[in-house]
Amino acid sequence: LIDLCEDAKIFDMFFDTVKDEARQLDKYYEITRYPTYLPSGIPSEAFDRIDADRSIELAQGVVEFVRERI
Repeated sequence: LIDLCEDAKIFDMFFDTVKDEARQLDKYYEITRYPTYLPSGIPSEAFDRIDADRSIELAQGVVEFVRERI
């Protein structure tokens, strides 16, 4: 996601404003997508409801930002 923000900055410099959110969401991508990515457990043991709610909040903010620019 952070790479997409960097690419999109060519067309709209304001994509720089969602880089922090994109960076946070990138941290969840591989860990939650691939169960064997965590050496000491599975994603459902490493993340809780607070993590999930925060991720949804971040993602909704990024989606809203992008929709305003389409």
